[in-house]
Amino acid sequence: MATLALTPRKKGTGNAHSKVWSSGVAFQPSKWQGKYWRIGNRYYDLTEFAPRHPGGEDLILMARNRFDDCTYAFEAHHTNQPLVRRMLKKYEVVGLIPPQPSNRYQQFPNLLLPDAFFSVLRARANAYLRGVGGPGPTRECLYLFWALLCTWFSLFALNLLLGGSVGVTIMNGIVGGLLGGYGHNWCHQPMYRNHALVLDLSGMSSLGWVREHLLQHHMFTNTPLDNHFTGTEPFLCTDPTTRRSWFQAIVAPMINPVLLFFGPWVNYIAHGIELALGNEKFSIGKLFLPTEIVLMVWACGAVRGTLLQMLQIGIVGTWYYTIALLNHNTEHCWDLKIKNKTSDWGVAQLQSSSDIEVGLDFLSSAKYLWLNFHTVHHLFPHTDMSKHPGLQRVLLETLKDFPAVRYDVRDFWPMYREMLTSFSTASHLGEEINLYPGNRRVG
Repeated sequence: MATLALTPRKKGTGNAHSKVWSSGVAFQPSKWQGKYWRIGNRYYDLTEFAPRHPGGEDLILMARNRFDDCTYAFEAHHTNQPLVRRMLKKYEVVGLIPPQPSNRYQQFPNLLLPDAFFSVLRARANAYLRGVGGPGPTRECLYLFWALLCTWFSLFALNLLLGGSVGVTIMNGIVGGLLGGYGHNWCHQPMYRNHALVLDLSGMSSLGWVREHLLQHHMFTNTPLDNHFTGTEPFLCTDPTTRRSWFQAIVAPMINPVLLFFGPWVNYIAHGIELALGNEKFSIGKLFLPTEIVLMVWACGAVRGTLLQMLQIGIVGTWYYTIALLNHNTEHCWDLKIKNKTSDWGVAQLQSSSDIEVGLDFLSSAKYLWLNFHTVHHLFPHTDMSKHPGLQRVLLETLKDFPAVRYDVRDFWPMYREMLTSFSTASHLGEEINLYPGNRRVG
C-alpha cells in the first residue's frame, strides 16, 4: 500500500462494523470496507488496476479507504466520463449490492450522475482542457512558483543577516501566503505533489492536506463528513445546525483576524500531537517550522526572533484562512433548504461554495491566493489553478442553459460580512444536513 493510503483507525472492538475515525469524523463502514470500491451503488475490485492508475496509486487507495463511498471522487476527478466508465465496468463485482442506511440524510449515491448539469459541464470542460494542453499548469504558472520560492528563501536569509527586520518579515509573510496558495494547488496534482511541501514552510501539513483535504473536504463539502466542518472549533463555529456559545456568537466574529493569525500555529500543534500519538506519518516538512524558529532565534535573539517568526506565519494565516473560510461560509453556502434538495452533485458544489469577483485572469487572482475560483476548483479539483479562469468562462456559458442553477460570485466585503454573521448565528438550528447531497436516493 502506498505511503499516503492510510487505512482508517478503528475504535472499539475492531470488528467490521465498528465505527471508523477519519480526521476526527466518525462513519460506519460496511463489511466490504477496505476490500472493494463503492461507486454509484455498485462494488468494484480495482486492486489489479490501482498500480496503473494515471492519478497515482495512493489517490485511488485513499478514495477507497477514507469513507464507505467514493462516487464523488470518481465523478469529480475524471472529466472524460465515457472512457473511464467503460474501463470501470470491467472491474464490477457482479451480484454484490451495497446496503443503504435507513436515515435518508445518510444514504449513499444510488447511481452515477445522469445527463444533468454537471454531466454537461464536465463534457464541455473536458473539451476545453484538451484544447489548452490538459489540466496541468501553464508555463507562466510554473515560472511564477519558482520565482516566489526563490524570493521566500532570499528574504528569509536577508532577515537572518540583518538580525531581524519587521519590513523584511512582512514581505516574507506575503510571499509565504502566495506560496500557500500554490501549495493548495499542488496537493491536488500527483505529478507536483512534492511541490506542496511549501505549505509546511508556514506550519501547514502538506501530508495532512493530501490525505484529508482531497477526499474529505472536496467530496463532502459543508457536511459533517467534511474535515473542515468542525475544524475551526472551539473558536469559530461554522455548523449552522448547532447553538453558538457566547464566545462564538459575540467575541469570535469581532476578533476573527486575530484568531486566524494564530491558525497555522494551532494547525502545526494539532498535527504534532497526532504525530506523537502515531496517527500521523512523519514528513520532512514537519522540520521546516522548527528550523525556521531556531534560525530566527539564533540570528535575532529569543524574544525578537520568536515574535518576528510569529508575525511572518501570522500574515500567512490571516490572509489564507480568511479567503478559505469565505469560500464556504456565506449565506448562500448554508442555505440547507436548497442544499438538501439538490439533484446533481455539481449543483451541490455550487450551492456549497462562493466565488470572489468574476472574470479575473491568473495573475490578478494572486490577491486572493487563487482561491477566488473556488467553485470551479471544487467541480474540477485535479485541474491546475492557471486553468481556472478559462473553466470559469465555460461554467458561465453552461449556466445559461441551466437558469435554475445558482452560482454565487460577488465582491469581497459583502461576502466577508455574511461570513461573520454565519459564524455568530445558527441559521438552521436543529436541522439535519444531507451527507451525500445531489444524488437520487434508494426508494
